[in-house]
Amino acid sequence: MHIKNKVAIITGASSGLGRALSIELAKRKVGVCLLSRSEKKLKSLKKEIEGTGGKAIICPLDIKNPQEIKIAIKTIHNLFSRIDILINCAGIYTEGNLTDHTIKQINDLIDTNLKGTIFTTHAVLPYMQKLNFGHIVTISSTAGKLPKRNQTLYSTTKYALNGFHQNLQKELKPTRIKCTAVYPSKMNTSLYKSAKIKKQMKNYLDPEDVAKLIVDTMDQPQNLIVDDLTIKRN
Repeated sequence: MHIKNKVAIITGASSGLGRALSIELAKRKVGVCLLSRSEKKLKSLKKEIEGTGGKAIICPLDIKNPQEIKIAIKTIHNLFSRIDILINCAGIYTEGNLTDHTIKQINDLIDTNLKGTIFTTHAVLPYMQKLNFGHIVTISSTAGKLPKRNQTLYSTTKYALNGFHQNLQKELKPTRIKCTAVYPSKMNTSLYKSAKIKKQMKNYLDPEDVAKLIVDTMDQPQNLIVDDLTIKRN
């Protein structure tokens, strides 16, 4: 689809790639609906987007809570009467061997990285199906394509996301709803800081560059689709 004047929902919008995608979409005249836990960061992002002439609304929520998601999506649809784009970008990161993780950490990873994506897609899809139109973008990782040392659980959630994307793609193939999975390598974001992991990031991808490339692949004629997009540093 050509994305100008469309309505997009972005999860994990308050920081990192989600933030960069929200700004890039707003620059291209897309109305952005910003979902994240941090109301303070969402308000700041909304102000920044509107300061440059963009349109944004915020929905603070916990991506692990399906009821909160359902209410937010219904509110957004009531406001705009349509949802054209969903970008599943919310995620958390951990490192370590399997037994280094507590049961709480395991549940948080699965609930955020996998179930949060499924819950949000489950809430949005009926509105897209009603119009037989839309684009669902799922942000995975290169860790979901190749096994990574010291990332057993994180990588597992990304492998599971790939399975979800591929099966959803098959399910929606007879429709006019597109599905794209994105596999970026490591980016210079706060994801690692949130996990309290110190890393040298000088050779990591810039989230603003990644966002531009993702939005470029979305902003295409209806009869074209980028199924899978792997992004690495050259």
